[in-house]
Amino acid sequence: MDQFPVDVYQGGAGTSVNMNTNEVLANIGLELMGHQKGEYQYLNPNDHVNKCQSTNDAYPTGFRIAVYSSLIKLVDAINQLREGFERKAVEFQDILKMGRTQLQDAVPMTLGQEFRAFSILLKEEVKNIQRTAELLPRRRVFAGS
Repeated sequence: MDQFPVDVYQGGAGTSVNMNTNEVLANIGLELMGHQKGEYQYLNPNDHVNKCQSTNDAYPTGFRIAVYSSLIKLVDAINQLREGFERKAVEFQDILKMGRTQLQDAVPMTLGQEFRAFSILLKEEVKNIQRTAELLPRRRVFAGS
């Protein structure tokens, strides 16, 4: 992290973090090419790494890729939890309990029904997350991009 002295908490479109990242990548490339860090005449952070793209192109694209990757892991974890609830729904299908509504006793139900409800809720939330993930590639074009 010592190569990223720029504060990650900033306003704007992430221009400083984007440029800092380009410099780090350029320096890694320079070392691989046998040059010293900072010899940007051989590999320029803006011209060669960033390819003169606007921060409004590069930064949101990287963000979307990271979010999409995280959503895939999240959906996998939620599905594992949902499968656990389904197993408990079967295991507890005959255990009677009092249902609760607004912190008061309600209609009797089985513990299995309660776990099945948790599973159904998670299944719906996975659908919502997947719909959100489908929207990630869409973007607005800002001035300068």
